Amino acid sequence: MVLQFGFTLEHLGNVFYKQALEKFSLKEFEQADYSTNYYNDLKYISHCEEEHVKLLSGALTAAGVTYADAYVSNTFFQKLSARLAFSQPEFIAPSSTSKDALTVAGSILVTETLQTSMHRSTIDGAPMAIP
Repeated sequence: MVLQFGFTLEHLGNVFYKQALEKFSLKEFEQADYSTNYYNDLKYISHCEEEHVKLLSGALTAAGVTYADAYVSNTFFQKLSARLAFSQPEFIAPSSTSKDALTVAGSILVTETLQTSMHRSTIDGAPMAIP
């Protein structure tokens, strides 16, 4: 089910960001040449991931579905977090026929796309894909 896959990705992202932000301080990000703004964006993304887990958890529960609930450096974290953000929108499967599932997944898609833009802006200075 599309919501189960989305929940798994969001749960992974939620834990990933929280643990990294507990491990790496703003000062450490700045020392690695990342801006304060980017660090604050990561805190925002972390909060969004937590909210997405709650939303999807509620949707899965409402649907009667049961589910089961490595940081080397902040540079490694940044690269992996960008990859997670880039992959998140893919969980909305066009083959899903459930209006409720697509509504929940679609409500998260916009935020995930915004998060991808935040990462792209830091990685290569282009917040959107340019052909």
